[in-house]
Amino acid sequence: MNNMSRKISCRVLIGAVVSVILISAGCRKNNDEDQNPVLHVTAFSPNSGKARTLVTIKGNGFNNDYNKNEVTFNGVQAEVVSVTGDELVVWAPDDGSTGIIRLNVSGQALDVGTFTYQDLSIASVSPLRAAVGGTIMIKGYGFGGTTAPPVVTLNDTLAPILNFSDTLLQVQVPFTGTGTGPVKIKVGNSEVSGPNFSYFKLQDFFPKFAFTDELTGTRITLVGSGFGPTLTGNRVIFALGNVLDWGYDTLPVVKATADTIVAVIPEGLEVFNMTTSPMVLLQTAGIDGVVSPSSGNRQFSITSPPAITEVAHYGTNYFIFGEGLNSFEEKTKVFVGDYEVPDYYISVVAEMFIQFSLPLDYTGTGGIVKVVANGRTAVGPELVVE
Repeated sequence: MNNMSRKISCRVLIGAVVSVILISAGCRKNNDEDQNPVLHVTAFSPNSGKARTLVTIKGNGFNNDYNKNEVTFNGVQAEVVSVTGDELVVWAPDDGSTGIIRLNVSGQALDVGTFTYQDLSIASVSPLRAAVGGTIMIKGYGFGGTTAPPVVTLNDTLAPILNFSDTLLQVQVPFTGTGTGPVKIKVGNSEVSGPNFSYFKLQDFFPKFAFTDELTGTRITLVGSGFGPTLTGNRVIFALGNVLDWGYDTLPVVKATADTIVAVIPEGLEVFNMTTSPMVLLQTAGIDGVVSPSSGNRQFSITSPPAITEVAHYGTNYFIFGEGLNSFEEKTKVFVGDYEVPDYYISVVAEMFIQFSLPLDYTGTGGIVKVVANGRTAVGPELVVE
């Protein structure tokens, strides 16, 4: 073989070898691309939650080998729950925090998006004042405990839970609660306080009565919580019962704060033509219905000044007749001369009738009979005790 032939053969051989190498390299490249497809994320959900929330990442390029899918929440490693070619599911880590979810699969890194940790918190409470039995809506995060339901208190009184999810609580205003204080939620070992809530309650009122000759202009003070803080936002009502349809009068309000209302009895109220003991009711803007005092007597009494028309006796029992003889705030007192009859021996039967007796150790001979009722004194005839 001459030199020219040798050169051609070598060139052919080298070309063949190079072709084989290039083909092999191309095959390996294609195989590598098939084994490591491009990492791509199309969506993830949810984008917020508590620790241990299942987060699903959808896309492609995930590795079927759990250990080759590295997911971090703001730098904290997450546990992979399941993986397929187009879906990756992980737990939000217990010690994670709000930040970027980062994905690294077989050397390919990608930011998925921001995940917000829903720590126990209160975003809003509505309404911030309500009557007992009403419903309160609380919005926030972290209400859905993993081991026990949330515990809600309104001014330190336990509120029954009607419904709840991780971001919404519906509770009932407890019947035993009163006053104004913070909304508190406890889930497991975590506790958070929110804005102040006010129970719309009429605790009491004073005075409890007025004399017929001093009725017009009498100022009545109502105390409680959750009142409307404006004069026009409250109605003080004298009613024939606890239903307004039965008849009522409205008293002008001259002072109003969140816990005190002062109203004045005007002249010519119609309810006094039908009753001497109207119910005291309160209505405030923004809250349906009316409330009456939650403690003590719920009626305001109209009484005549005490007067004695007759004193009689039968055996050891004595009888006083007149009007305005019963007291509304302090006990009625009976005197015979300067001697005050002990309470035990006095029975105020009605506004017009008192029965009393004298104890065995009484040594007097009698005297002018007097009755003290509602701070006024009525003077009667002389009683002779034999």
